[in-house]
Amino acid sequence: GRSGNESRIPDDFSTRARPILTRKSGFLQSITRERLMEIARENDLILTVQSNPGEFIPWKGELVAAWPEDRVDQRISALVQEAFLIGDERTTEQDIEFSIERLEMIAVRALSPGINDLYTANIAIRWLGVVLSQLAERSTLHHYHYDKDERLRIITKPLRFSMFADAAFNEIRHSANSPYILISLLDTISTVARCTKTADQREVLRQHAANID
Repeated sequence: GRSGNESRIPDDFSTRARPILTRKSGFLQSITRERLMEIARENDLILTVQSNPGEFIPWKGELVAAWPEDRVDQRISALVQEAFLIGDERTTEQDIEFSIERLEMIAVRALSPGINDLYTANIAIRWLGVVLSQLAERSTLHHYHYDKDERLRIITKPLRFSMFADAAFNEIRHSANSPYILISLLDTISTVARCTKTADQREVLRQHAANID
């Protein structure tokens, strides 16, 4: 098991961590976490990742805080920078929110008065359920990552389930204009609920179900 000393963040983390900055601006498309783990382990570092894929990183924005600063040189900074893929556009590779927004947009467009394609809207809603079900399991995974010797190496930014559920259901609920779609939404919410891991997640879904009338 992990002793208290191995699992907790060092007391001097905030004063002895060095920010590693990006050399370009754009959307964070993906992070190669296995590579970060290698870098942290080989150089005896703890890396706190400051963003999740999908977020916009400004020029010279902070990618990670690396502890302790006296073990971080230009070579290590360059290796860390290479583990972050930054581009002009968002992609669905690791950006869950973008996948949800695209499915939601398909559903809302299908429900617009000029189109009123309930079949397509229903399929998009069902796929949103699949993504949220996977997310319900993933978002409770600890954002503390340990190497094979059980030493804390990487701290990632937590995924917020409530934010993704809002992105999935709010616009569709406002656009829903038929009992068929409302039933599809309720059915999907109950499917996701079966995959939840925490009371907080279930409460988020209960609230979304209660807002459907």
